[in-house]
Amino acid sequence: MPYDQQFEKMTNAYKDLERQFDDLSYIIPLKNKPETYSPRLYNILQSACGQIENISRMICDKLGASYEKDNFPSYYKALNSDKMLEKQVAYLVQNYQSIEPFKIESGFTPNWWKNYNDTKHNLPDGFLQGNIGNTVEALAALYLLQRIAFFVQYDSEPRTILRQDKWRISGVADARDSLARRLKSFEPQGMIHSVVFSSLSIYESQGATIG
Repeated sequence: MPYDQQFEKMTNAYKDLERQFDDLSYIIPLKNKPETYSPRLYNILQSACGQIENISRMICDKLGASYEKDNFPSYYKALNSDKMLEKQVAYLVQNYQSIEPFKIESGFTPNWWKNYNDTKHNLPDGFLQGNIGNTVEALAALYLLQRIAFFVQYDSEPRTILRQDKWRISGVADARDSLARRLKSFEPQGMIHSVVFSSLSIYESQGATIG
């Protein structure tokens, strides 16, 4: 299947998942403790991480980035070869909170991914990992990967996306203002719009700055 068709299907899947999460946030407020868990959060976490694994593979294949295994840690290592992923920051609008889902303490696996794996291999105790903290970070990671996948599709030199010097971090104030988010005219047509997150990672493509 051509990349643009894959991207469209993955974007539609993300939008559906975000709608589920946004609806749930009215029942389980995101200002609750990060450890707050529920079966519905567990299902969203599972779906988000499945999408993360597949869109990461899709990006790697499009860029010709080599990976050793068909799993997220391998894709992470390929995409973060120049620390590009670590410069991705999402802004959780409801909580006025900056999230860096690709920051890691060691190895090539963020904590939320390790916790997601626990849900698969340690049930029923693993259900506890379907909590606000893990789910928000996983969904933020998926949102940011959606944006990267968009740039990969339209940039004339997409491999520059892997360079950390092509990315910079915006201030928080502009993302906090709802009108500014709605009027981000510098966003390319077709860029995913989220009601949950705003991106603080700015990509500089061929001399143009894209938020």
